[in-house]
Amino acid sequence: ITYYLEDNVPQFRIDPDSGAITLQAGLDYEDQVTYTLAITAKDNGIPQKADTTYVEIMVNDVNDNAPQFVSPHYQGMISEDAPPFTSVLQISATDRDAHTNG
Repeated sequence: ITYYLEDNVPQFRIDPDSGAITLQAGLDYEDQVTYTLAITAKDNGIPQKADTTYVEIMVNDVNDNAPQFVSPHYQGMISEDAPPFTSVLQISATDRDAHTNG
């Protein structure tokens, strides 16, 4: 049996003899969460027979992005007679990482 990757997905390779799928390039969850590979197995008989299956590969997110402030500079003002616990300023940051990593 010989295995083929039907579509050109440069991030992955399949060994034609063993069927082992290996990573060939870096992945980034923020760019693409899943990959679907069409894999065909062909025998060496005459007539040649084949079957195709679909493999879904899900990328797990890791904490690979630092938070970034929405603005590079913030400025707040408060009256000198403001009582304790008076709100001074609301700042905000975002993180490209998903879920618990963001």
